[in-house]
Amino acid sequence: MKWYWAILFTVAIFSITIFASGVVGVDLTLFLIIGTAIWVALDSNQIGLKKYKSGISYGPIVVFIAVALLWIFGFPWYLHVRYKIQNGLAELKEPDAPSVQESTDDS
Repeated sequence: MKWYWAILFTVAIFSITIFASGVVGVDLTLFLIIGTAIWVALDSNQIGLKKYKSGISYGPIVVFIAVALLWIFGFPWYLHVRYKIQNGLAELKEPDAPSVQESTDDS
């Protein structure tokens, strides 16, 4: 999703969680943060986040920790990067240079 929709979505689900916490009498914020961080970790692995240029192109464990610790910034950022990947707007990282072994096999 575009960055402004990602921020709006994040604020909306956070607000709903705060409201729901008041209704049920239990703080649901931790469930929201951990739940979305787990989803982000699983989804980032599925979409191949590590292959793209981004400030959050790491493996699922690092992405989980980053989103869980800095949720208010990390979650909308992930949603925006995910949107760019799904719509073909994200730039791939440069492929690794061929190793010496690979270059000598071509001769």
